[in-house]
Amino acid sequence: MSCTVHPSIETVGTCEYCGQPHCAHCLQPLLGRRYCPGCYARVAGIARLPSAGRGPGGAPVTAPRESAPTRARLPGWASVLLYLIGFVILDTGVQFVLLAALQIARLASGHPHPHSRATGLDLMDASGIGLPAWSLLFGFFGWLSLLLVVGYTALMSHGIERRKLAELGLRWTRRVARDAALGLALAMVLFVSVVGVGLSLGWYRLTAISDPTSSLLTAVGGLLILLPFAAVEEVSMRGYVQHVGARSWGKWGGLLASSLVFAALHLLNPEIGKHPLAVVGLLLAGLYLGSAALITGDLWLAIFLHAGWNLMEGPFFGLPVSGMEVPTSILRTSAPGADLLTGGTFGPEGGLVLCLLMAIHLAALWTVRPLLARRQDSGAHPPVPSPPVELESYQATSTP
Repeated sequence: MSCTVHPSIETVGTCEYCGQPHCAHCLQPLLGRRYCPGCYARVAGIARLPSAGRGPGGAPVTAPRESAPTRARLPGWASVLLYLIGFVILDTGVQFVLLAALQIARLASGHPHPHSRATGLDLMDASGIGLPAWSLLFGFFGWLSLLLVVGYTALMSHGIERRKLAELGLRWTRRVARDAALGLALAMVLFVSVVGVGLSLGWYRLTAISDPTSSLLTAVGGLLILLPFAAVEEVSMRGYVQHVGARSWGKWGGLLASSLVFAALHLLNPEIGKHPLAVVGLLLAGLYLGSAALITGDLWLAIFLHAGWNLMEGPFFGLPVSGMEVPTSILRTSAPGADLLTGGTFGPEGGLVLCLLMAIHLAALWTVRPLLARRQDSGAHPPVPSPPVELESYQATSTP
């Protein structure tokens, strides 16, 4: 793997503070641990080392102690567990209120019970209130949920981790537009390949196409509705769980932990009990999205890849989205092939076709890692710093 700062140089380890991979030129020893240039000065401030001496590469350490972050209040695993408890409570509460709002809207329209599900508790059911009203309600609660989760994540990050949201990958940079377009494109390529393979082998069948006006409204409206729900899962799973979990288990452990939690949170989705391969598909999806966040250092590629995934799967191709049927779509795709191959009523995540193609896409994503890895805002690679300055030398040449 290449260094985050110097992509042409192999990494030798990760920074003890931010967890990013770095080469030997970047990692500097301090109090028995190694830090990258960006974290070295802050940690030196925590340790109350003199500020007039030399830091990594001979640069002066100028960070005052009062501006330096403090250590996290809990171990990484404990912080993740506490966060997940609060997240599940918050997410369950939002879903309950949304269901109540849908039922109230149906009562007001004279249709108190949904018709598409026997349970009568289907978030994706627009019956009784009409598609426009459902879209407004679902979209409103999606953006409200995102606002609440971002606020909750910021509170936990500041209170427990002593980090800003930007350090969890939610930073605004000039690469946002690039990552958004790339995420949507990757999702499109993935599902066009899935459906294309299925059509060529007779496992999928296209049965309906919307008119151009309806198709445009479905695509734009679907993205606006699905984007906040995708962002909720990425901010929580790839933002908090993956980053904070890396403190206890390393970056690969954090990636695996966030993927396992992501899969576990979908175990209550409809139809999953009929498709055991769905757990594998959800785990691979978590690894794919987590890799996007790990490679870029930000959440934007993962957010738009996730949103594009749901958009292509549901509103575009009309396939079930992890067990949930969308109320409208541009195309209507049926899956007469074996459930083991197509995922059946759970959707492609529960089928062997998507699992195999996703593994290929995941490998391809890591292959092009040097093109996606985070760069400095200047757009130019920083020069390789001079050889590391040992802590003893640093202290000897510094003035108190």
